[in-house]
Amino acid sequence: MKKKSVLLLTLFISVILLTSLAFAANETLTSQEKGVQWLEDYLADNPCSGLSTETNAFVTMAIGDCLDELISKKNTDNYWVGSEISNNIIVTSQAILALEESSKNTDGSRDWLLTKTVQPNNLNWYLQIETEGVASTCTAKRAGSTENLIINADYTVAGGGTCLSVDSTGYKFSIAPTCFDQDLTISCDQAFGTTLLFQKVGGDTIYISESSASSSTTSPTVERVNSLCFSNNARACDYEASLWATHTLNVLGEDLSAFMPYLIVSAEDNSLLMPEVFLSRLTGYVSYSNQAIARQVSSQTGTYWDGTSPVNNKFYNTALGIYLLYPGSAPDDVESWVEAIQGTAGDWNDKNVRDTAFLIYSMWGTGSSGDLQCEDTDSCDIPADDCEDSGYFCSTLSNCDDVGGSILSSYDCGWGQDCCDTDPSQTCSELGGITCSYTDDCTGTEDNSASDITSSQLCCIGTCTQGPTPPSTENACEQAEGGCYASCYDDEKEDTTLSSSCDSGKICCVAGTPDKPATGGSTWWIWVLLILIVLVVLGIIFRDKLKPLIDKFRKGSSETSSSSTSPRGFPPASPPGMRRPPRTVLPPSRPRPSPRKPMGAPNEEMDDVLNKLKKMGQ
Repeated sequence: MKKKSVLLLTLFISVILLTSLAFAANETLTSQEKGVQWLEDYLADNPCSGLSTETNAFVTMAIGDCLDELISKKNTDNYWVGSEISNNIIVTSQAILALEESSKNTDGSRDWLLTKTVQPNNLNWYLQIETEGVASTCTAKRAGSTENLIINADYTVAGGGTCLSVDSTGYKFSIAPTCFDQDLTISCDQAFGTTLLFQKVGGDTIYISESSASSSTTSPTVERVNSLCFSNNARACDYEASLWATHTLNVLGEDLSAFMPYLIVSAEDNSLLMPEVFLSRLTGYVSYSNQAIARQVSSQTGTYWDGTSPVNNKFYNTALGIYLLYPGSAPDDVESWVEAIQGTAGDWNDKNVRDTAFLIYSMWGTGSSGDLQCEDTDSCDIPADDCEDSGYFCSTLSNCDDVGGSILSSYDCGWGQDCCDTDPSQTCSELGGITCSYTDDCTGTEDNSASDITSSQLCCIGTCTQGPTPPSTENACEQAEGGCYASCYDDEKEDTTLSSSCDSGKICCVAGTPDKPATGGSTWWIWVLLILIVLVVLGIIFRDKLKPLIDKFRKGSSETSSSSTSPRGFPPASPPGMRRPPRTVLPPSRPRPSPRKPMGAPNEEMDDVLNKLKKMGQ
């Protein structure tokens, strides 16, 4: 009996020690390791085939799993079918990105994407001809027709025809939509330069196309309006689909010039989709980066991008911002928030697989690229080295020429930019412009490539007039840097004094102490377990000396119990009026001698034991 008790005690102590070590080991895991471990454990119990295509893509990018299931979901036309959340173009774009991470051939899916384009109907296009203040006569030729143009010394223009007409300012020509996607060959009798400009229909801002050309009197220039967007129904543009598809084409090294005008002019109307983070990556303009950073929300645990819809929640939007602005190297304040908001099991957003995988990939880039080998040479796309990562500078061709630089064609930059071996950064004044508030009206053109403008400014090549101050649309909650939502996140709390300013059914959520402790919290329970283990070990070592004390305690307890309770085994008393059935009387058995009780230890020895225990406990 004694050996069995010792064995059980030893087993119990071993379990406690192993549990303590497991918890202690989990405390030392990094946020990345916890996230990857949770994702792998989840997939061990839940097959990839049960996940959506979008989730499959992010899991493949994060840890390399679900690749076979992702490939199997592609149909014979080389695209993936979307869902109510993400349409075919979006999920196909995301799947292509995942396959690229795994060095798989994506040519067929890229070709399918390019068939889903239409011409946007929200853009006006203009042709500007400059002759350095010298009067000139020019011609614009297209298939089967020629139009005569006049450029005056004061930069005003005249002439035109069915394709070109003088716009309302008198300084440029409007291009008719019927002439889009046609080559216009411009010739002049003086040295000249041509530039394509675009503007949102009904908008005030005019943008400069990245395609501009200069010429001599004997060399004509060719301009062509090529403006496209992506559409799921072959009619209307889909802005979110256009963002993802254009980003994917950029990763594949495709020409983006046709897609950027639509994305730029439509950004303001689609702010909930966080277009600034996409445009920052696609154009390289610092103004878009500043706008994206200005959208971050500060909290006690760090900064993040807030949710803009139930699908694009704060976890997804933060992953998107990191992925496009700081891939694999998030700033400390953003990383702090991501780690603080992580679930205790290692997940994010209450065990949301998509958001967890996307955050892991965007934060640490733990995808499968580099671990997988290409199946054959044709299935590998070897990307060009990044220009800026290689120590060079992304710029327009003209800006690089202006500083006497040379174009390095073997390095990659974003849309409309080439890799220059000389720093072409120019301030707004160096570009010949003036810095204005973003609320001002610019008479002329805006140049967003200026290196010294912020998200609240614009560089105007022309003159600025003060625009109307936009009325404040923020309620009391938003003015207090809060937000109105149906419920608050864990790192927020309700401000009951401001909830009345929110719409019905919503409360005001402001930054507050999270309900759950941050990762790597107190370890007091480990010390409690260790103390208990020490006490158990001491009890085993001094069990012979403690046994008399335990027996004495049991005896006292037994006497107390016997005086207050009925003897075990007796039947309950019969209720009044009922006779108890007769009992069968058995002959008495032979009495057994009672076992001898061990002698108790002297009081001095017991005191000595207790004093030793007390000292060891200290």
